[in-house]
Amino acid sequence: MLIMPDLVMTVVRILGCLAGGWLPASFHEKLASEAVRGWQNFRDVIGPGLPRNHELYRQLSQKHAGALNDAFFHYQKRLFEAEGNFELAMSPDFETSTPPPDANSSWPDMNALPEYKKLRKIVERLSRRYLTRSGLAPESAMALNYSLFNWAAVHGPGEFHGPHTHVGEYHVGVFYAQAGDGAGKLRFGDPRGHSPPFGRSFFHSPRSGDLVFFPSWLSHMATVTAPQTNPTSGESPPLRVVFSFNIGPVQGPMPCHVWWSDPTGDMRFSRKLAFNPETLGL
Repeated sequence: MLIMPDLVMTVVRILGCLAGGWLPASFHEKLASEAVRGWQNFRDVIGPGLPRNHELYRQLSQKHAGALNDAFFHYQKRLFEAEGNFELAMSPDFETSTPPPDANSSWPDMNALPEYKKLRKIVERLSRRYLTRSGLAPESAMALNYSLFNWAAVHGPGEFHGPHTHVGEYHVGVFYAQAGDGAGKLRFGDPRGHSPPFGRSFFHSPRSGDLVFFPSWLSHMATVTAPQTNPTSGESPPLRVVFSFNIGPVQGPMPCHVWWSDPTGDMRFSRKLAFNPETLGL
C-alpha cells in the first residue's frame, strides 16, 4: 500500500475473519487481555510499591496524560533487557543489555502465553519479508541478525500518542490486539517537509488483528481515542491495546552517521500476491 511517493507501509491481517488472515479471534483477544492485566498490575501494584526515588516511580508520578504508558514502556524495556527477570529489572543499578531473540522478553504471564510467542515469531518472519520487499537482497534479509524488542501500550478514552520516529532501527511494527470503532487512527506524516507539494498525511484505520510495518524514520502518531460515550453510566469504549515492535541492530540503534546502511533507506516497493503462512512456518 503506497502512502506517498517512495514511502511504504505494509498491513498484514492475521485473523481468519479478515481478508488474508489465518488465525482465530481468540489470538488477539488473549493478547489484549493479558496486556491490560499487566498494565493494571503495573499501575495499581508494581508502580506504587516502588521506592520513591526509583526511576519508574518518578516517571509514573509525572503530571501529564502519557505518564502511565511512558512508565509502563520503561518497565517493559527493563524486563526485556533483563530477560524477564523481575528482580534484576527493578534493581536501581541494573545495567542494560540486548538479550538474544529467544530469551524471555516480558513479564512471566505474558512470556507463558502461547499467543505471545506466536506473535513474536510472526513479526520475526514477516520482518524479513518486509525488508526484502523494501529492496534488501533476500539472502541479506535472511542473514540479518537483529534485535526484536516489543512492548504493550493501553490507551483509554481521549488518549493519544504524539508524533515520533524510531530512527536507528531497521523498521517498526505495530500489532493491534484490540481496536474498536473509537480506537483512533494511525497517522503517518511526510518526512519531506510541510511545504507544498509535500506535507501530506496518511491515516490508517486499524482493526483488531492488524499488523502494520513501516520504516523507522517515518513520523507517526496514534490519534485520540473516542471520549467516554456515556458520562451518566460511566460506560466507555474498549481500550486501545497495541503491541509495538522495534526491529533493529543487536548492538542498539544505528548512529546517524551510518544512515547509509539502513536497509529501508532506499526503498523500492514491489507488489506480490498474498503470502502463504505455511511457507514461513506460521
